[in-house]
Amino acid sequence: MPDMEVELEHLAEADRHIALARDNIARVESSATGVDQPAGSRDRLETLKETLVAFEGHRDIILKTIEGLRDGSLPDRT
Repeated sequence: MPDMEVELEHLAEADRHIALARDNIARVESSATGVDQPAGSRDRLETLKETLVAFEGHRDIILKTIEGLRDGSLPDRT
């Protein structure tokens, strides 16, 4: 059974992960614009983008759980 307080903590953590992933993507993209691209930068960039999608999907699940707790469709265990 979900707990609102725990889900809100999970949401904050997911937001931190997403922000970090976006920062990492921006860093890799800026380093990949030069003529001498670091080895594996395209692979790393693709992996970071896939990870961001996964983090965003996880955040969506957390938001749906919070919505369920708020509208009463999921019981809060607290």
